[in-house]
Amino acid sequence: MPTLPIPRLRSRGVASSAGALVLLVGLLASPASAGSSGPSKGGAPHAPGFDFNNEASYLLDMRNAGVEENTQIPSSVYEDFGYSAIQLTHDLGQPEGKCDARGGAYWLGQYVEEAVLEKGAAPPDAGDVSGGYSNPVYSRSVKPDISASAELNATDHHPFIQNPFPPGKEVTKLPNDGTPLYVTSNCDNDLKGTGTGNVADVAKVADVIGSTTDSGVDRATGEYNSTARSYIAGIKGAGVLTALSSFMTIKQVPGSDPVVTYRMSLFDNDAGGSDTGWNQNGITLSGSNVPANQLTDQFNAQATTVAGALAALGPYGVRLMAPETGMAGPSETGTSGHYVTAPSIQLDYGSHARDGGIGQHQITRLGAISFTGVYGDH
Repeated sequence: MPTLPIPRLRSRGVASSAGALVLLVGLLASPASAGSSGPSKGGAPHAPGFDFNNEASYLLDMRNAGVEENTQIPSSVYEDFGYSAIQLTHDLGQPEGKCDARGGAYWLGQYVEEAVLEKGAAPPDAGDVSGGYSNPVYSRSVKPDISASAELNATDHHPFIQNPFPPGKEVTKLPNDGTPLYVTSNCDNDLKGTGTGNVADVAKVADVIGSTTDSGVDRATGEYNSTARSYIAGIKGAGVLTALSSFMTIKQVPGSDPVVTYRMSLFDNDAGGSDTGWNQNGITLSGSNVPANQLTDQFNAQATTVAGALAALGPYGVRLMAPETGMAGPSETGTSGHYVTAPSIQLDYGSHARDGGIGQHQITRLGAISFTGVYGDH
């Protein structure tokens, strides 16, 4: 299967070598510097006299996953593994914004989690629905908390096992701060939050799948800065591809378009390079402070130079996808406006029995990072 020209996205090899894992860990530890190199070119941050309450109106959403399944039925239903997301909102004239931070080993999407499986989906005559489904490996933090009391907090969530029978009390809290599960979320305040979803030994698909997201708005200048990282190590079933990491930073100020810094690195399991021609450092594609409307062209020009190396992925049905930018309608989280997707690895599949009908096309993205948002009139 040819890999170039790089297609644009529309809305069981062996375990990784020690060298690839070391390089992957190094990339995860270091990319923060890439997002902060040089000033944002999407418009200089506002002067110290910037009036946050009356000038900052935004709805900004960064969603991130090590692995993302996307099924068109006909609306896109996202199922994320190694999931993290931050949504920041503020309305003009309000003294506070809102931070909603999430992390999870998996997340089946808002439609499925909250409108199908959760208690709120029950019909009026269902009786006591206080038991039932609650995602056991999911964390959420919201600030400000508008619940009547901390005991009645209806938004914050931590990983736990719930009694499926009414009244649905917590049976036990799940350890979520290490192997095999590292799931956290935290809103420092109404303007800044972090989320992490990391899980090990995932159904023999990979040794590690995870992501982390960090987003914030500077009250003094109005600048939005969000950094997302996703990673997979020990990939099974993708031929020579054994590990990857994806990193993207979005910067934006009121009245400007987003500016993007990104980096995607791919690693193979062929130490000698006889199959892929890759060296021990794998392949890395990157860009710094790229205006969103130039992102795809910048990436494609760079990808053309490594077309031969990328061709090694073709026989396994694996494709490198270019980043995509544009304007989008409301997503399942209610966010609309600019959208930016980071480069990703994509596997396409589907049942021929569904050709021409609902669910005919399914997509798996590895290193799936997506931003959607509106800030002021942008």
